[in-house]
Amino acid sequence: MGKGNKIKKGAIILFIVIIILITGVVLAHKFLNMQEVKEKAQEIIKNEPKQTSPRIFNYNSKERPVAVMLDNNTNAWPHSNINNTYLIYEMEVEGGESRLMALFKDKQDVVKQVGPIRSARHYFLDYAMENDVLYAHIGQSPKAESDLKTLKMPDINGQLYDTLKPRNEQNEKEFWREKSKVRPHNAYTSIKNLFNIAKDPKVKYAIESTVKPSFKYSIDKEIELTGEDVLDATKVTGKYNNNNKTVFEYDKEKKEYTKTSKGKLQKDEASGEVYTIKNLIVLNAPTSDLTDPEHKGRKDVKTVGTLEGYYITNGKAIKIKATKDSRQGKTKYTDLKGNEIEVNDGRTYIMIVPMDEKIVVEGEDSAKESVKETVKEEPKKAKKTR
Repeated sequence: MGKGNKIKKGAIILFIVIIILITGVVLAHKFLNMQEVKEKAQEIIKNEPKQTSPRIFNYNSKERPVAVMLDNNTNAWPHSNINNTYLIYEMEVEGGESRLMALFKDKQDVVKQVGPIRSARHYFLDYAMENDVLYAHIGQSPKAESDLKTLKMPDINGQLYDTLKPRNEQNEKEFWREKSKVRPHNAYTSIKNLFNIAKDPKVKYAIESTVKPSFKYSIDKEIELTGEDVLDATKVTGKYNNNNKTVFEYDKEKKEYTKTSKGKLQKDEASGEVYTIKNLIVLNAPTSDLTDPEHKGRKDVKTVGTLEGYYITNGKAIKIKATKDSRQGKTKYTDLKGNEIEVNDGRTYIMIVPMDEKIVVEGEDSAKESVKETVKEEPKKAKKTR
């Protein structure tokens, strides 16, 4: 009996030892597999090519950017495919309104409809030239018409291609009209159509460009503005007059700004999604009435020289200067110490407002800052107006 108990006890011990050994083997196998997976993952990361271009567009692509003049009247809203832009400029035009110049790059197969499109204004050409774009519009002011010829701009005037009818996809060079909106706020085209026009033997515009972008983009890290001169910027307001005000509000979760103009949140017509901005620049510029043969109260916006305002990203703002030496020259954006700013990888929006309109930057505590409160500098010598 005692001998049987000993045998039974030994068997139990042997069974336990076997279980322990099996468990050890299984755990060791799992551990080795995990190590192998980890090493492979590290190898993939190590061998993965380093990012050399922002994601908003391809630095290495030679495709020429396209700039399209967008109607900003309330009857034209919403704009189509603005979430596919990489840069937008907004400036004042006649009648208390503003207009947008939207820039696209590498979007021929993506942006199948862009608009509504309106006419050219001469001061937008200054920013079109520095970005070396194909410039699309429908009509132009007398001053813009003169400058387009003098400056030899690669412009595509939709008046020459506007069918005044709904879209015909068989026509690969057309501008068309959407019935959902009223004329003249309903003209559209596509990026591919614009390139088809540029390649036409009768037009022959270059469709490649090696001109560098206007901004230095942060590629491998997120820019966070820091320092004693940095302002909280959860809400930014710019306006052309009391009836034409835009409010940019910071979305903490998306780390982007939304845009509300004349009380209406701006959306992308093509996707239905809210239009969002990663980098916001708001500047004051000398703006005056322009006398032209049509006497429609058109404007002149001074782009050459030094403009002052703010660079805003990720809920923070710094005061900046934007210096442009000539109409064709590239604008240099610097902080008040003269350092060129670096912008985050994402959509950029530049709003240029008259000198007498304050740019208001607010933080969560509603403390307000005005561009008029910039650091005092020595008086500048008066420059000749152009």
